[in-house]
Amino acid sequence: MPNVRIEFAVPVDGTPDQPISAHGFLFDGRGRLLARAPLADGLVVLDVDPKLLQRARLVIAPADADLPAAPSLEALRRVGAYEPPMTLSPDVKRYELKPLPPEVWRRWLLCRCLVQGTVVRPVTVGPRTLDLPVCHARVHVCEVDPWPLLIAKIPDLHLLRVRDELLRPRPEPGPIRRIAPALRSSLLRLDPGAREDEAEALRMAALDLTPELLEEMASTQPELVAAAMRSRDPAAPELPAELRASLQSESPQVLRAALERHLDALVPHMCRWPWIWPLLRYDEITVVETDPHGRFAAQVLYPCAGDKPDIYIWVEFSIGGAWTPVYRHPVACATMWNYACGKEIKIRITDPRVPWCGDMPELPGTEIGVLTIGNAINIRHIGADGLASGGKPLGGSLEPTVWFGAGLLAAGITHYRWSYRRMLDATTPAEGWHACDAFVGRHYGVVTPDGLLFKVYKVGPDDAVTADTLFHIPPVKSPAGVWAPQVNARSNTASAYLVTGVPGTRQVPDGRYELKLELFRVDGGAVTKARGLDFRVPPAALAAPFPPDAEIAFEAAPESYLLRGTDGAVEGFVLRVFVDNSPCIAAIYPTSVPGSTQECGFITFPSTASHAGLGFLAAHPRGHGDFAFDVIRGSCTVGAAGAAGKTGSSPVGAFTLDTGGIYRANLPFAALLGPLAAPPSACAGSCRRAAFAEHLHVYARATDGWSARLEYLDAHAVVAFALNPGD
Repeated sequence: MPNVRIEFAVPVDGTPDQPISAHGFLFDGRGRLLARAPLADGLVVLDVDPKLLQRARLVIAPADADLPAAPSLEALRRVGAYEPPMTLSPDVKRYELKPLPPEVWRRWLLCRCLVQGTVVRPVTVGPRTLDLPVCHARVHVCEVDPWPLLIAKIPDLHLLRVRDELLRPRPEPGPIRRIAPALRSSLLRLDPGAREDEAEALRMAALDLTPELLEEMASTQPELVAAAMRSRDPAAPELPAELRASLQSESPQVLRAALERHLDALVPHMCRWPWIWPLLRYDEITVVETDPHGRFAAQVLYPCAGDKPDIYIWVEFSIGGAWTPVYRHPVACATMWNYACGKEIKIRITDPRVPWCGDMPELPGTEIGVLTIGNAINIRHIGADGLASGGKPLGGSLEPTVWFGAGLLAAGITHYRWSYRRMLDATTPAEGWHACDAFVGRHYGVVTPDGLLFKVYKVGPDDAVTADTLFHIPPVKSPAGVWAPQVNARSNTASAYLVTGVPGTRQVPDGRYELKLELFRVDGGAVTKARGLDFRVPPAALAAPFPPDAEIAFEAAPESYLLRGTDGAVEGFVLRVFVDNSPCIAAIYPTSVPGSTQECGFITFPSTASHAGLGFLAAHPRGHGDFAFDVIRGSCTVGAAGAAGKTGSSPVGAFTLDTGGIYRANLPFAALLGPLAAPPSACAGSCRRAAFAEHLHVYARATDGWSARLEYLDAHAVVAFALNPGD
C-alpha cells in the first residue's frame, strides 16, 4: 500500500516571543522511527504507510536540538519533547492537537553547554608522578537520561529495594583480596546455588575486578558487583530528614515523588546498585579528538528551563590501527550528573598501551637519584646485613632504578656503569668487580599511518666504547615520538640487570654482594671517570612502590652509600645486598601411634593408645623462609595441629624443633578426633575414626623487588592418613 499524507495541526497556547521551531516524529509501537517533518505554519505533515499507524505515536521536539537523523524516544524526551495523548487510525488523515501549553514550548528554548577537559596519562618522572597530555584520542561525549526518566522506569519492586538500600545499607565486605586471572571466568559463571564458601571466595575476588568486567557482570551477578562497589566507594552521605521520613512509606507513588525531590541524595548511591544499571540509557552527542595538549571541547544543547545535562564520557585510542576503548567505566559510576557547564574535566588514562604527547619535562640539575631495586624495595630499606625489610634476601634479576638529572648531559657526563662483586663479610671482598653487561633499552612510541609503533633506544652496552662496558645516560628527548615506559614498566625502568638466579639454578653464588654505580665522560675515544658526584636517595620513611600522589623530596645520600677517592671527592655509589636463591625444603613424615599397625595409610591403634605423633621438615638453608602446616579432618581444619612461623624457629604451636630440623608434636586423640571449633557446624561433632590430610607449605622470603616473593623457590608437601580404632 502506498504512503498517504497525514496532517497534524499543532496550535500554540500563549504568545511566544519568537516562532516555535519544532519537528514532528512518528514512531511505531516498538519505538522505531517511521517519519519526521518540520512544524511549518502550524502543521506537521508526514508521509507514512497507513498500515503502520496501528499503535503509532507522535512526538514533537525542538528543532534546534542537536539530534541525529533517527533519534530515539529517549533522546527526544531528554530535550523536552512533547507527546500528546492520541489514537491514530488508518482512516483519519488530519488530526487537531490540543494547543501546546507554555510549560512545554518554554522548555524548547535551548541553551548551549560547553563540555571541556583534558585527557592525560599519569607518568612517573624521577620523584614525581605527572599528568602528561594524550593527543589524537577520540573522546565520546554522551548525555544520560535525566533522573526523572530513570526513576519513572524503575519497577515498583525495585523501587522498594531502593528504599530498603537507602534506609538499611548493606555492611561493607571483608578485606580486599587480589583476584587470580583464572577466577574471572568463574565469576561470570557463578551458579546462584553455589556453596556458600565458594561464593564468598568469589565475592571477595570481585573486589579487584576492572570497571569493564563489573559492567559485564552487572546483569548476571548484581549482588557480587554490589559488594565490590561498596568496598571501593566511600560511605554515602547521610540522607536528608525529609527524604528519610518519606522512605518509610510502602506506596510506590510516594517513593517516586520523594526520590524526584532529592536527586542529589541519590547520586552517591548509584554506583553501588548494579541491578539498576541496565535502566540507565545514554545517547552519543558528539565525538571530538584531543589536540596536541590533550584538550577537548564540545557543545551540548539542553532546555534552558531545565536542569543542566548529565554527561558521560568514554575514550578510545588507535592501537595497532584499530580504535580501542581505553577509558570506559560503568555509566552509573562515571556520569557527571547535572554537569556544571564549562567545568574542567580531567580524564586519566592508565592503559599501558597509550603514549603521551611531547617529551618528558626537563628536570634540571646534576643529581643522580638511586631509588629502588625493582619496583617495591626502597634502597633505604635494605639494611646493613643486605636484607630488605622483613628479613628478605634478594634473588632473581636485580634491577636498580636510577633518575639521572637533565644537567648531567649538559655537563658532559654521558655514560654510567653498574658493577658487582662478592664479599666474604661486610668489609672483605672475595673477588674483583664485574660489570653488569646485559642489554638495557628504553621504548618510545611513534604514530605512523598504520597506527602506533613502539621502537627501542639502546641504552647499552655502548658498542662505540670498546674498551669498557658503559651505558648511555638516556637523553631527555626520545629519538622520535615520545618515551613510552608503560610498554614494559619493568624493562623500561631498569638501569642494569644483575641476574643472580633463574628458576632451577643459581647464576652467582649466594651471599653478600656490593653493587657500584659510576658515571663517565666519553669524548671521542677518551673515557674519564666523573668525580664530585651528587647522589640522592628517597626518604627512609617512604615505602615502595611510591604512592602515585606522593611528592618525594630527594635527600643527600648518607655517607655509607658513597665511594670516595683519595682526595675525598665522591666517585661512586655503593649498595650492599644479600643474595639468596636457595630453594626451600618441605617433607612430611609418617604419622606414628604407639602399638599401631599400618596398612595403605590406615593406622589401626589399640584402645590403650592416647596420641599420634606428627612430624614434618620445613627448612631453608639460611633460614630465609616461612612455613605453614595444616591438618584437615574431612573438610574441617584441626586447629590444634596447625603451625606457622619462620623456618628454624621453635616452638611453633604444638611443635618443637627436633634434631635434623624436623618439627615434631604428640597430639592427643581428643584434639584430632574430638569436636572442632572451626566452622562449618559439621565439624562440631566427635569422630570414632577419621581421615586426615597434612598440608605443608614452605615459602621463600627472597624477592627481586617486583614479585613479593620468588615463588619458584617455595616447597610443598601433602600426605594423607586415617585413624582407625582396633576392635
